[in-house]
Amino acid sequence: MWLSFTTSIFSQCIYGKPGGPVFTTTACTTVLHHSQNPDFYDEVKIELPAQLHEKHHLLFSFYHVTCDINTKTNAKKKETLETAVGYAWLPLLKEGMLVSQEHSISVANTLPLGYLNIKEPGSGKDPHLNRFFQQCQKRESDLPHAPTSNFINSLQGLQSIEKIHVITRFLPVLFNQLLKVLIQNDEDEIITTTTRVLVHIVAKCHEEHVDHYLRSYEKVQYEAKIAIASLVLLDICL
Repeated sequence: MWLSFTTSIFSQCIYGKPGGPVFTTTACTTVLHHSQNPDFYDEVKIELPAQLHEKHHLLFSFYHVTCDINTKTNAKKKETLETAVGYAWLPLLKEGMLVSQEHSISVANTLPLGYLNIKEPGSGKDPHLNRFFQQCQKRESDLPHAPTSNFINSLQGLQSIEKIHVITRFLPVLFNQLLKVLIQNDEDEIITTTTRVLVHIVAKCHEEHVDHYLRSYEKVQYEAKIAIASLVLLDICL
């Protein structure tokens, strides 16, 4: 997490950890390995400037971390590879007042130039995506029951997305959610529709010559599986 005055200069006003400098520019959270729905419990303390202006904001960066454990030497040596997967930002002032309540903010796939001029990171999200993610959240609390018609319609609606930039912007999150739907549901209609959506997205990426996004996603997922396999193997060896 960063507290930034501009897009390139960070302010040293975040309290550091014991044993380190009093103030730093960033604060990192810990999270359970390979958690699909991570919870962040770390508390971050910030000394805000006395005079705030509209460019003061919090910048959040989300990373996929790959752990590579060398099992051949039985050494508990870890090499972490961090891959940025999303960004979010929160202005500290709203209409001249300090924002102090709880916030739910969207996450963007990239950090665009002039991002502070974008009111909400997810404001460019396609309505079909909005409905799908909203229905997925509702579905999480209702898994023992059959999928509702609204959930099925939102899933079918993904095949209507034609703008490739909408797909690529949220590709990792969308793929993860679709694969999760396949695992959590055994209804034929859900499985068939989800498969068709996945085929539609892959075909669209190839058609628009942006299949490098697919390869990037595949690489990240492959590295995650290698990390899990290494952890299991190390556990067996020990």
